[in-house]
This record gives sequence, structure tokens and C-alpha cells, in this order.
Amino acid sequence: MKKRIEPSTIKETDKYLALLMKHAEALIYRANHDTEFAFFLRTCINFFLSPEVNIDSNLSSLESSFIKPFLPKDDTWSRERVFWLIREIEDYRPESEARLLLSTWSSLFTEPEDVVFGIIGLAIIGPTLGLINKKKKINSLQIVFSNEFLEDSSTSEQISVTHSMSTQIVSEALGFVDGDAYRLEPELRQWLFSDRHLLSGSIKNDELEGILVFLENEKIPCLIEKKNGKTLAIAFPPTINIDIYSDFEAKTLS
Repeated sequence: MKKRIEPSTIKETDKYLALLMKHAEALIYRANHDTEFAFFLRTCINFFLSPEVNIDSNLSSLESSFIKPFLPKDDTWSRERVFWLIREIEDYRPESEARLLLSTWSSLFTEPEDVVFGIIGLAIIGPTLGLINKKKKINSLQIVFSNEFLEDSSTSEQISVTHSMSTQIVSEALGFVDGDAYRLEPELRQWLFSDRHLLSGSIKNDELEGILVFLENEKIPCLIEKKNGKTLAIAFPPTINIDIYSDFEAKTLS
């Protein structure tokens, strides 16, 4: 029997459960706008999750939730995310609201009439699912620095902050999954086991502080580096669908 090892603190558990809920909301949002993916998602829920039907009031608010950063970048990653999320819920976090949300959505889903779908290949949910796939684009870990920090720091200091932040992102994620790297979110897992591509940019100091307020209000996962009360840099894991260049107008580092 698989033994569950609880995270070291209740705060960690709550944070991870909230993250699972965000992923579930994003997948349902995509399903509500993509009929074929909706059919796929419902099939996976019914096949892999233990039956549980309840009405969840969160369903009515999905359209107004800020979903974009949690949306997988394409169909391939969306399906990978489905397998990962269902496995994580069923095997390790059956108490999560995400499980209730997915089960509720599935029970309310109505198949469209006169639509013919091809056979859906359901992968066996296991630790190596999606681990190595050379044809799949690897998402990048992204860091946006404040102009002030870049002007006042040496190259070695900038490298040190970059290394520290990327390491902390992986460390925190591993803490959520009891140190099992194969249970990491699919984009972060592939980034960790493949070429660790990094995108970095810079932005005005006051704009970076404004971005930080937005991220905290929307509860978007990120890592913040501060010194003397000032924000030096913000880093985003590969799972988060944010482009620091187009979304924040960050400048590429020379």
C-alpha cells in the first residue's frame, strides 16, 4: 500500500491544495471553450477518479476568475496536466477541493449532439508520464530583475540571485510532493530533467513593485527576491503561463 507522507506544515499543505484547485479551474475553463478537450477531460475524470458527485458553487465563478497564468500553453501540455492533476489528487490529495470540482464538473457535463470523436488514447498514469519528449517544447523558468539591482550589482551577484531563485522554486515544489521529483507539475518536471532553459529581463523598479502587488492579489505562484524592503527580482516556474516580455514589457538582458 502506498504510504502518504504529509508535508511538514499545515501552511504548506494549504498552499498546495490551493495550487491544485487553480490547476483544476484552468483545465475546466479550457474545457468550457474547447469541446474536444472537454470530452477528453471528462473521460479521464470518469476513468481515473473514484466516483463522487456533488454540486460545487465554485463552478459558477470560473468565467470571471483570473485563469490565464494557469492555462497550459497548448493541447499537449493540457493533456499532460490532466494526467498529472488526477494522479496527484487520487493518490495523494483525495481531500482536495480540486477533486470535488472535477467530479462536479464531470457530472454536469453534457455531451454535444451530433459530434463524432476519434478514439482517445489514455496513457497509464505513472511517474515517467511525459518525462522525456524531444518533440515537445520545454517551457522556460523566467526571472525579471529591477533595473536598479542590475545597475548596482556585479555579474557574479546576478548569477548568484538567478541560481538561488531557480533552486528555491524547485525546492518549494519538491516540498509539496514529499521530495518525489516525478510528482512535480509536468512542465517543471520536464524542465528539471531536460535543458534548464532560462529567460530573463529587466523592468523599471516602480513597475516591478506594481507587478508584485498584482501577482499577490491574484495569488499567482512566483518567487520574490527582496533586499532592504526593495524587490530585486521575481521568478516564475515553467508551469505559469506568463511571458515577461509581452505581459510585463520586460527588456531582454544584454
